[in-house]
Amino acid sequence: DAMEAMQKMTGGKPVPLVRRKNNGERLDTQVDSVDLVPGDVIFLEAGDRIPADVRVLHCTDGMEVDNSALTGESMPEPRSTATEKPSQSPAEARNLAFFGTTVLKGNATCVVHATGDNTFLGKIAQSIKTSYVKSTLEIQIEHFVHFIAFIAVCVGLVSLGVKVIQRAEPADMIQYTAGALFSQVPEGLLPTVTISMMCASAEMVKRKVLVRKIDAVETLGCVSVFCSDKTGTLTKGEMTVQDLAVPLPGGPAAGMQVFNREPGTQVFPKKDADVLMDIATCGLLNNGSDFKMQEGVEVLSGSPTEVAIFRASMEVCGGTGAMKSLKAQPDNDKVFEIPFNSENKWMLTVHGQPNRGSMCAVMKGAPDRVLKYCTVAKDGAAQANIEATMADLMGQARRVLAIARRRFAPREIPDGGRFEGTGPSDCNFPMKDFEFVGLYG
Repeated sequence: DAMEAMQKMTGGKPVPLVRRKNNGERLDTQVDSVDLVPGDVIFLEAGDRIPADVRVLHCTDGMEVDNSALTGESMPEPRSTATEKPSQSPAEARNLAFFGTTVLKGNATCVVHATGDNTFLGKIAQSIKTSYVKSTLEIQIEHFVHFIAFIAVCVGLVSLGVKVIQRAEPADMIQYTAGALFSQVPEGLLPTVTISMMCASAEMVKRKVLVRKIDAVETLGCVSVFCSDKTGTLTKGEMTVQDLAVPLPGGPAAGMQVFNREPGTQVFPKKDADVLMDIATCGLLNNGSDFKMQEGVEVLSGSPTEVAIFRASMEVCGGTGAMKSLKAQPDNDKVFEIPFNSENKWMLTVHGQPNRGSMCAVMKGAPDRVLKYCTVAKDGAAQANIEATMADLMGQARRVLAIARRRFAPREIPDGGRFEGTGPSDCNFPMKDFEFVGLYG
């Protein structure tokens, strides 16, 4: 059926799982998503499309899924193993993941509890397939047809009565009555309505509107107020970095300059690449997205925010080749990472070669959390300029992230280059005096 076809389409690779044999022994195997049954324990990782409705048994900290297939919202949603309240809606429960959605970050061990038509997406598909609502046009035409039928029957009966009074021949009586009855049928109604709708559809196509149901044209004409959620409906449902804000050559205290995508080409100006190189380099190094080449096509997976920053940074740097060359440099090797979490609201990576004493840390996250580790936190003028730029970007409905960098002196590098810690309270390296690099909008 339709759900099996969807499972085959989304099941790009076999699903690793654990089952129990009849004798109770553990069986580690892999099966296609269409062969999953409730009770199977499956393993998911970043980039996987979830093959069934599952309950999360174990997951890494900060696991996120993309539920845009169900909700239309492009923002990732966190997942955890914590038990939800009985009153919590299943669609909003963070310990459940649904068929058709995607794992953006982290790994998980889950148990299958619904497959096929019994999944959340399957029930939506069933409700759409079975529900049918008559359009305004259908209701009006049906009412008109019933009215005409009543008139035709009345005219036929009157005609029959007249012929009976005139004592006409039976053949003449039937012919006259039938003629009077069928003359009331509006033969031109069907082609007239159809042609009118086709003309309206053709006009809408010229305005780049796709008409799937021709009777919807008339219904749309009756609409006085139209409400729509923009995410995934009026937009592509993908995040894109539209603005890059960096300090002027004199530093943030001298002011900030904002670079936007060019209106026609929707790319950042190449003439400004040198000015934007620092923020682009930091955006590539401090990034949780995964870049792969599949059958000659660039594929980026991960959090929508991380993917957007990676794409913009790669574009500024000069494309895929320049990005690979930049990340391949020994001074850019990632040796340590503190992943983003809801408590810190920032992500930190450390890059370089400990044996050469050339290392730096890059921090990216919520501006208020990142700026307190920067030198600009002690400079009122710099802080005011950054906050003014942030307010301007937020006024344009931008989500704003800040990024900063700190180069370590040889004496600040831990012994053996072994960086440790989860935050400023337990890190074995300095977590202060970062250099503010810029803002992503």
